[in-house]
This record gives sequence, structure tokens and C-alpha cells, in this order.
Amino acid sequence: MRPVLIGLLHGFLRFTLLATLASGGLGTVVRAAEPLKLVAPKATFFTGSSENFACVVDGVETGPSGWSVAGRATVPHSLVATCARPVKAEELDVSLFFLAGRPLNYLADFSLSFTTDATPSLSGNWQPLEILRFNSQAATLQRTSSSGLRAERIPYSVNGALPDEIYRLTTVLPGGYATGFRLDARPVPLTPSGDLLGMSWHVPHDFTLTEFRVAVHERETTNIALYRPVRTSHPLYLNPDGTRMRAEALTDGLPATIAHPELLPLGSGFFFEIDLGQVVNLDHIGLRNRGDDAFERFSRVAVNLYEMPSGDGRSPIWQGMARADGSHPPPGAVEILRHAEGRGIFRGRHLRISSDSPLEYTPQLAEVEVYPSRTPELVSVRADGRELPLSDGLDIPPGVRHLTLDLRILQPGRPAGDLFRWRIRGERENWQSSPLWSLDLACPRPGRTVFEAQALHSDGQWDASIYQLPILVRQHWWKSGLFQWTSGFLMTVLAIGSGVFVARRRTARQIARMKAETALAAERSRIARDMHDEVGGKLARLAMLGDLALTGRSGDEATKTRVASLTRGVREVAAELEQVIWSLNPKQDRIDNLVRHIYQYAEEFFSDTPVACRFGPMDGIPDKLKLHPEPRTALFRAFQEAIANVLKHGHASMVDIDVTWQNNILEIRVGDNGRGFDPEQAATTSGRNGLSNMRDRMAGIGGSCLIESSASGTKVRLRWAYRDGA
Repeated sequence: MRPVLIGLLHGFLRFTLLATLASGGLGTVVRAAEPLKLVAPKATFFTGSSENFACVVDGVETGPSGWSVAGRATVPHSLVATCARPVKAEELDVSLFFLAGRPLNYLADFSLSFTTDATPSLSGNWQPLEILRFNSQAATLQRTSSSGLRAERIPYSVNGALPDEIYRLTTVLPGGYATGFRLDARPVPLTPSGDLLGMSWHVPHDFTLTEFRVAVHERETTNIALYRPVRTSHPLYLNPDGTRMRAEALTDGLPATIAHPELLPLGSGFFFEIDLGQVVNLDHIGLRNRGDDAFERFSRVAVNLYEMPSGDGRSPIWQGMARADGSHPPPGAVEILRHAEGRGIFRGRHLRISSDSPLEYTPQLAEVEVYPSRTPELVSVRADGRELPLSDGLDIPPGVRHLTLDLRILQPGRPAGDLFRWRIRGERENWQSSPLWSLDLACPRPGRTVFEAQALHSDGQWDASIYQLPILVRQHWWKSGLFQWTSGFLMTVLAIGSGVFVARRRTARQIARMKAETALAAERSRIARDMHDEVGGKLARLAMLGDLALTGRSGDEATKTRVASLTRGVREVAAELEQVIWSLNPKQDRIDNLVRHIYQYAEEFFSDTPVACRFGPMDGIPDKLKLHPEPRTALFRAFQEAIANVLKHGHASMVDIDVTWQNNILEIRVGDNGRGFDPEQAATTSGRNGLSNMRDRMAGIGGSCLIESSASGTKVRLRWAYRDGA
């Protein structure tokens, strides 16, 4: 039962770790990097063909082929792989795939090393790779050394489906350079007596490594304390289950894990000490408080920096204190310490943390983050695609329009999102953020200015240091101040003269156009007046004579019939003449007058007919909006045709007429309750040109005519978009 519980607990803890890292957490979030190309694998022994053995570095994770030592699993073996190109990196991701379909037959004990030899070999110079962190699919891995791991024996009952295995490791690459890598596999005792050895815990006790993969590790965090070793001056708190707190909880990237001393009143005699691996200039230190209800144990936290391990009476090169007043930050909050919060030089390799607070279990922390000073620097500059020399400043020749600046930050870590921010003093004073190392920008104005850049840390803090590069942008001689002033003066004089000339010409054209329009309107008024006075009067006299003839006593019925027909014709001509006079009259050139005329005409047209007429309101029709004669006449004539069709062909008893104005669109709608017709067939019927006339009139003014007809009636929609002055 105990092994089962331990296995389940291990699985839960590993799941928690992976979930925290995947969600961002406090720790690192790893980018997927392209694996290095490994070639020429060699081994002390392998089973199968050379082709099958070469599959261990072919880039394919799955099996069944790879490195196997079947039949020789009782002695140590080594595998060497050469880098196709030497690798330069600070950290590496190493993945060991055991995917040959033989569950539980993965390495039980192994270590990793690297070489810088020009030609890696089994007998070359090898140095250990320090393993920072590790995880696996099913096995429980434990450290045997800084470069070695051992997989604990797991009962079958814990594994259930007996999965294949993948070991994923992150290692430090000392010196930052390698030409090859080595995997050393060692047998483990399979029985308590040790008389049986094997490479794996389960039969047949060998293994098949289907893929050996190495990639450059890229993490988003700039926290250099992550996963670094931590030592304490005294034992930590003893948990109820008999285990002690781990000092590495301060650098494991997990805010849920904490560390503090035992209840004994140690005071400032107790300390944590973190080894950063090298002496580093620092920007800030983050101390994360516990996230639950015991958060008051964070107060008067002393932080000292040393270049060598503390002790032997060494004095710190920087010392500061967080919450010196005895207060404490909120649960889960991060206390930021910068250079100004202490005394001395803000640099070191060993970070010592203690507290003289009288509270028990002090100091108690969830995480310690250390961020080095990061300063962007310019690598290259291209002006309109041409490389410019870089020295103490940037000298930009005249005429440059576009600049490309390539920057870098030498310190490790690359935050997700923005990497740094930049500005150009005197021109772009506001900071501009950039997620890329390359900047494309317009060349600054001629003169002297300064380019500034500031790095962003993964915790969202801007680095205190600012990179500054003086810039001199030169200009052509003809762009000098004196030349510009003289040219400007002459151009001003020329512009004023040209402006006066153009204004006079424009004014003269406007006056001529206004005179022409006035003359045209006067002529239209005269024609309308003359037609009304002369032709209209004569037609009225003829109609009156016809009426007298009809009411007289003499004459036969045939004569009266002809006279009646003559009278009707005269009245029809007179009515049509009124419409012509209306279309010529410039006083009617307004949209509201058109709508009134439409309603008035329709009312008179349908009087003394069996068709009743209903009108829509004139709400929303603009007042005094100018309307040119051409669209006014076209709209009215199309409307005339629409209501004429209702009377002649619609067989309707009711017609609805509505005129609307919305978004500068005038729409005239005519709908009846007649028997309807087929618009397409009617448009092609000989002698029925009314529909095509309506469409042609509306198309001529840029409008549209839409006809919908069914057994329940016909709807005609005349739409026209108004343009200023139209």
C-alpha cells in the first residue's frame, strides 16, 4: 500500500509542477526550440544493425529502432553524439525517448556530459552537464549527482496502462560551448542481494532509446535565481509527516511552496543563502510572501550580497532590509528591493537572507527572485539599407529617410511579449514598446538627438539602466536655415501673388456663373409667364366656347359630341401645359415643393374616379433644399406614369402614396390593391412603354425604379440619392 501512495503522491506533485509552469506561474515558461542536429552516433555496444542504431539521432521520436543493449545489460555503456555544428548556449533541453513499445524498459541510472573536442569520441575529454530540473511520464526520478539521475522502481499497480517513457531534462552548459554530448548508462541491482543487475527495473531489464535529442533552452524569465541551489544555517521546519521543508522551495518557481526555520528563536542567527552561480550586477530583487493566512512572518527581512560565500567574518558588498518598520506585505505579494533600498554596490554571487523579527518561523518566504541589470545595446544600423559605422555615436548622412536598428541584450532570458522600450529625445518623447530586436523607423529630423532604450524584465519591472546613443543627423546645404529662410520668403511672395491671381480668376468665374444662372432663371420665368398668359389664356377661351356650344339650343347631337371631345382635349392640353409651366418655373426648384406638387397632382388626378387616394405625411421632408430642374422633372414624370398605370391597368380601388427622406435619399412609393401583373412580361409587350420609360427616366438621373407586383396589388418605389446642389 505504501509504494502505491508514494507513487500517487509523486504523480500529483509532478502534475502540479507542470501545471504551474504551463500557466506562467512564477517560474519559467519554456519556448519550443528547434532540436540540434546530431550526427555520427557511437556507442560502447549496441544490438541490431548500424542502420537501426543510427535511428537514435534521426529526429524521429518513435521506435522501434534506436540504441539497445539487449544481452549486455549487466555492464555500463555509453552513447556519444556529435553536433553537426557546435552549439553556443547557457542551458540545454535534453530529451530521452523510450518509445519502442516496451513499457517500463527505460534507463534506471544515467548521467550526461559534454565535450568541446573538435572530433568527439568515446575516449575524448568529457565534462558533466549539471541537471537543473527534470520530469518524466511514469517514472520517479531522483538525483544521484549533479549530472546523474536514477528512476525508482514503480509497482505495476501504480502505472495502470504501463506507458512508454520520456525523460525531459534541463541542464547547464558550462562555458556555453559544446561539440558533442554523451549519455552514460549504468546497471542497477535488481535484487536486495545485488546478484542480479540490469539497465531497467523490469524484464528483460534492458532498454531501447528511440531518440536522443538536445535543444537550446530558451526561457522567458529573466530571474537568475530560478532553480539555483540554496543552503541554510540551521535545519528547516520538520513537517508532520517526518519530512523537512526544502530550502530549494525559494527558487523552484512555485509560489505554493514555502520555507522557514524551526520554531526555535534563532533570530538573525538563521539565514538562507542562494548561490547565483557567478558574480552579477543586479537591478532588483523580488521577495514573495506566503499566500495564505500566515503572511505576517515576513518583516524586517535583511538581504546581504557577497561575492564569496558568507562566513569567516566577510562583510557584504551590499546590504538592505525589507519592511524595516516591522510591517509585512499582503499575502502572495512581492516585495521589490533595488539599489536605493540599501548600502553598497548592488552586485554579488551569494544572496543571504535573514531576519531579526521576534515572530516565530521567521523569515518565511515563498519565492526569491533575482533580476540582473539588463541594458539593451545597438548591434548594427542600416540607413536606407546601407550599413552605418557605430562608435560613440551615430552620424547619419544627409538625405536618409529610413533607419533599421538591430539591438540585443546579453543577459539570459527573453520575456514573452515586449522585450524593451525606446524613444528619441526631442522627437518621440513617449516610450514605444517593441517585441522584436529589430526596429524600423523614419529618420529623425536634422540635428542632434539621443536614442534611448530600456529593457523589460519578465516580472514586468523596467530595468533601471537606460542605453543612450547620441545621434547626429546631417542635412544638405540647400536645407540650411539661411537658404530655407530666403527660399521661404521668395516662395511666400510668389504664393501671395499667385494666390491673388487665382482668387481673382476664381471670383470672376463665380460672378460669371452666377450671372448665367440668374439670366437662365429669368428666362425660364419669362417663358413660363408668357406660356401661362398667352397660350393658357387662349386655351381657356377655346374651352369656354366649347362649353357655350354644348349648352346652346341649336345643333344636332353629332355636333355636340364633337364639341365635347374638343373641349376635353383643350382641357387636357391646358393641364399638361400647367405641368410644363411648373417644370420651367425656377421658384419650384425645391424638394418640399416637388413633394407638395406630387400630392396635389395625385389628388386632382384621382378625383371623380373610383380610386380612393391616401397620402403619407411630409414629416422629415427638408425645407428650402435646392433641386435642379432635370431630376425634379424626371421624378415627377416617373410618378405620373406610375399613377397613370394604377388608373389604366391596376383595376384598384385604393392607392397609397408616400414620399420619404432619409440619409439624403428621396423615395416615392406608390402602392395599390389591384390585381397585379407580370412586370417583365409587361415591359416586353408591344405598346406598353410606360414601365421602361419610368426606369429610363430614373436611370438618367442616377436613380432606380423597383416594381413589385402580385395578385394582391402593385408597389412602385422610385429612389434617388441627393447630391449637394443637385
